[in-house]
Amino acid sequence: MPRPKKLDIVRVQSSATLEELRDSERREQRRADRPTRLRLADIHVSESAFQWRGEDLARRDAHARELARALTDHEKPLPPLLVTPIGSKFYVIDGHHRLVAYHSVGWKRLVPVTYFDGDLKEARRRALQCNVRDKLPMLPQEKSEAAWRLVVEDLQESEGRPYGAGAVWSKQDIVDATTIGERTVANMRRIAREHPEARAGTWKEALRSDWGTRDKPIEDWKQEKARKMAEQMLKNVGPLFKEVDITAIALEMVSPELPRKLIEEWLSEAEEVLLEVLSERANELNQPELAAALEEAMRAIHNAPFPAGIL
Repeated sequence: MPRPKKLDIVRVQSSATLEELRDSERREQRRADRPTRLRLADIHVSESAFQWRGEDLARRDAHARELARALTDHEKPLPPLLVTPIGSKFYVIDGHHRLVAYHSVGWKRLVPVTYFDGDLKEARRRALQCNVRDKLPMLPQEKSEAAWRLVVEDLQESEGRPYGAGAVWSKQDIVDATTIGERTVANMRRIAREHPEARAGTWKEALRSDWGTRDKPIEDWKQEKARKMAEQMLKNVGPLFKEVDITAIALEMVSPELPRKLIEEWLSEAEEVLLEVLSERANELNQPELAAALEEAMRAIHNAPFPAGIL
């Protein structure tokens, strides 16, 4: 297969929602055949069900491009995708970057696959676990967003059930699947219970919103506009994102005020990173009680109400 001078990444998207997959699982008989290779056209994706990563487009595209180069250089298929049958279709639960690579090079041959035969909930858990330990490990904020999705899903689907919260995804389920700490999951549950309106947004938005006093989550149209802008930035200034430490220095040279403005804009994320670094340092010093005290203090500062007249 000739190697193209410039490889454009072909993102694989789907409109199949989690609810539609649940409906298919309830109504349709699961297909019984298990071919070891499938046509690309027979391999489906559902972002809402099995995609747990965030919006780190530069890192994801770089990984997919690396896999695509391997396809064109060796002309051999990549390791098998892990798929699961839901109704009459096969959906990818692990191998989304490999699938993007196949589409990006216009792969015409059959694609090797293996199968996961658990139910939809088990398949989603498996997809998340594969993402956590993948060759492109999930970033801490991506794990947090995945945990938030599970917390919201659990609260919404547990309402009216005899056992209440935890009937769908227990706290330990979420901790095991995402490796997020129990206290963070408990904080997520508290916010999701006390502020149901926060459930429609991301964990990042929930943290950035002091409900009733600060900005509400980013509107959908802003999120979509930002995503398009990010994709355009990748095309025009992609090299900036390969060495982010050097890019950070360059941005400060352009505008010394920019780092502070970015921290103010991303205050919650900065707090999370600082807390993580300080906690790791405290644990290295064999002072876990200090790590707990740091977390308690920072959570208190974050959740403290603003004095009247400031906002």
